[in-house]
Amino acid sequence: MANTTPAPLAALSLFFLMLATRVLAQPAVPPPDSVNGSADAVLYGWLVCLGISLVIGLAGFIFWLVMLIDCFKRETDEFPKATENTKTIWIIVLLVSWLVGLFWFAAILYCFMVRRALPRRARV
Repeated sequence: MANTTPAPLAALSLFFLMLATRVLAQPAVPPPDSVNGSADAVLYGWLVCLGISLVIGLAGFIFWLVMLIDCFKRETDEFPKATENTKTIWIIVLLVSWLVGLFWFAAILYCFMVRRALPRRARV
C-alpha cells in the first residue's frame, strides 16, 4: 500500500516534531541567577496593573452609582424630551448595564444625554 499522506501535512508534522524536540532539549529551569530579578519585576508589574485596574473600576462604579441616584431623584418631567416612561427606561438601562458589565458606558451616556442636557431644578 502506498503512503497517502499529503505533502503539506507531512511537512507540517515534520515541523512540529522538530519544534517539539528543540523545546524538549532545552533545560526546563533557567539558571538561578536570572530567576529572582525577572520574577520580581513581573510580580510587581502585575500588582501595579491590578491596582490601577481596581482604582479605575471603583471610580467607574462610584460614577455609575451617582448617575443611578440622580436618575431615581429626578422627576419624570426633568428628563429631556420626557415621556411617561423615560425615567423607567433610564433606570432599566442603568441596572441592566450593571448586569452586563458596561455600567461605566451607560453612566457616561446618562451623564451627557440627561444630566448635562437638563440640570435638576432646585427644590424650594
